[in-house]
Amino acid sequence: MTQTDMETYIQDAFADVGFSSSELAIFSSLFEVKIFAAKEVMMKQGDLATGLYILVDGSVNVNIQIPGSLPKRIVLTGRNIFFGEISLIEASIATATVQAEKDMRCLFLSAKKYRALGVIYPDIDFKIMLKLKNIILPRLADNINEIAKNKAEFIGIDAPGSCKLVKKTLSEHLLHQAGITQALLRFLGVFNDFNDEELLFLINNMTGVVLEKGALLTGQQSSWFIIRGAMQVLVANQDGGSQLMIMPPGKLIDAQLLTLVQGKVHCKAQNDMLLFCLDEDVLNTLRQTHPSLYHRYLKLAMSSLAQFFTVTNKKLVQIDSGC
Repeated sequence: MTQTDMETYIQDAFADVGFSSSELAIFSSLFEVKIFAAKEVMMKQGDLATGLYILVDGSVNVNIQIPGSLPKRIVLTGRNIFFGEISLIEASIATATVQAEKDMRCLFLSAKKYRALGVIYPDIDFKIMLKLKNIILPRLADNINEIAKNKAEFIGIDAPGSCKLVKKTLSEHLLHQAGITQALLRFLGVFNDFNDEELLFLINNMTGVVLEKGALLTGQQSSWFIIRGAMQVLVANQDGGSQLMIMPPGKLIDAQLLTLVQGKVHCKAQNDMLLFCLDEDVLNTLRQTHPSLYHRYLKLAMSSLAQFFTVTNKKLVQIDSGC
């Protein structure tokens, strides 16, 4: 495949991104063509996922093995099908074995190359992040909709190591005034890579909310940062709803996700909580007036979405496999 052909395929696959000709040339140069023979294994369940695959032609078998259950098999066919995208956001383990059904070609972008790109070309990275979010959100919503038909058991996400210290550091006065300081945010590790000016802009546009234990989070047209306490994310099902996962301090609940799954997901305070929110109007303004800052916010949001997707995907596999 020539470089021109490569650029044509990438432009087609990322048509909604709006790359300039120079950005397209830079981004396309990071991809390599991989050819797989029929029945050849592309990635193995349990191995470290190494990057993004985009189907050019042919089809793949996705096989998921749960101990004590029959394997689950999915066939993906067609051009511009993405898989392995979570590995671009954070290190992840392959949750399935992917095998070429027939002789096939795909484009491959290694996670290592992608992360290096983000350092040198943040504008390109920003556009790719938006594309990945548009891929992951509908898949995550589909997972939640499927889980909503079944009973979902409790699954936890590990809290940061500083959580116990945070509970001791936050005073009741601070909790009830819903005040916040740069030191607190940095202590939580929520905005560690933001400079003081960027952090001050976010603080000035955040709204503090105190939730008592058992209260439901309302106003779902906002993105929520968990500062103190933990949030139960509940998926409504035919039996009245059950715990799906716990989100600890330092995590973010994305507004677009909550909108997509409205009526299916409910957020409930596991204990007394302090949260800060950015509503959609502020986020839209942020995107237009501070694109660099919005890019950094987006990377934080994508990390939480990737973890949420991984958790729901595992739960979905267990349900489909009869576990």
